[in-house]
Parts: sequence; C-alpha cells; structure tokens
Amino acid sequence: MDWKEPYLDYYNKEARSATLILNFNFEDSSNLTDIFQYTFSHVAYALVHVPEGTMVSVLFDVRGQNTESVNFKQFETQLKERLMRLQGKVRVDVLLKN
Repeated sequence: MDWKEPYLDYYNKEARSATLILNFNFEDSSNLTDIFQYTFSHVAYALVHVPEGTMVSVLFDVRGQNTESVNFKQFETQLKERLMRLQGKVRVDVLLKN
C-alpha cells in the first residue's frame, strides 16, 4: 500500500528535523497498546520518507490529562528499540506538552 508522502507537522530540510504532533487519551490505560502501535507505524513510515539521519520528534499533547500512571520513558525506550530493529539506526525523541 502506498500512502504517498507522510504527514509531518513540521519539516526543516536544512536542519534535518521533522516533528509529529499527536493527541491521544492517555488517561485510559487500555489505549496504550493502540497508541503505541499507531505512533510506531506513523514514525516508521515517516522515517522511510525523510532523508537518512533526520531527527524525528514526536510531541504528545497531553494538556489537561492526568498522565501520572503512564511511564513515558518506557514508552519512548520501547518505541526506539522497535524502530531500531526495523530500520537500524534512528534519531527519534518523544516529548510531552502538558
């Protein structure tokens, strides 16, 4: 399936940086598996379509949510590990806007 160009909220060719802004309900822990899979798929697809070495930042907008029970560091670690197994060396950061 060809989804054409990936959706990026921001892309700077000179700086080799791309930003994805995602907004999910993290308060319901039953959503975490789906959120992870969607994020992984979106980032993996973006990495295929941007120049090698591009830094992809994923910004989760969690304003107004109680996210104390979510281990975002573990989420980021698992995301990076899975992306590396799929695509080798990647540059990905996970950020929170709260």
